[in-house]
Amino acid sequence: MGHFQSLCLVLTDVNTRDASTARTGRKRLLEAAAVLFAQSGYQAVSVAQILELSGLKAPSLYHHFGDKEGLYVEWAVGAISAAGKEIGDQKDVHGVVQALLRDARFDFLQILRDMRDLKDATNLSTVRDTVDERLIKPVAAILQRVSPRGASIDSHEQAYFLLHAAMYAHPAYTSMRKGTKINGSVASWIGQMINDRAAKTAP
Repeated sequence: MGHFQSLCLVLTDVNTRDASTARTGRKRLLEAAAVLFAQSGYQAVSVAQILELSGLKAPSLYHHFGDKEGLYVEWAVGAISAAGKEIGDQKDVHGVVQALLRDARFDFLQILRDMRDLKDATNLSTVRDTVDERLIKPVAAILQRVSPRGASIDSHEQAYFLLHAAMYAHPAYTSMRKGTKINGSVASWIGQMINDRAAKTAP
């Protein structure tokens, strides 16, 4: 093997290892974000906490995401999109609520609060559009499908109502429930309420 070929192999190996390290660093930061932002929200999480949990240094965060807000946005878009995909596969309101709460991957109400703390207008727009496209619209489509025939409902408004109400069963609000046991039955209650409201507006 010639000197040039040997050099090319060395450089290829270095580039491969660098790319692998970059992917690993990015993944570790997102994994830390998934834990911290899901538990505490954007404002309460510090860069120091992210770095400590990920085991990385600040330059890695800034290289991959620019800053904490950039990391938050990528995590939020991913979490919302994943939940939205699962929600879109459901056939009824009960399935929607169960998909939303499964693994408690994020708190919808916290996401709405977090958006108020985002400084970059593009970031804010990205999260807001993702909520609308990946959560609100799929839920609204399901509500339209399960509503009584002839009922006139604002499915977009009802979707917001459902997502808000479902959060009552989220682990983050356990203390607010004062020990009340809430499980899948909350979905049935919400669904019945929506159906009753829709029936009242039917011609």
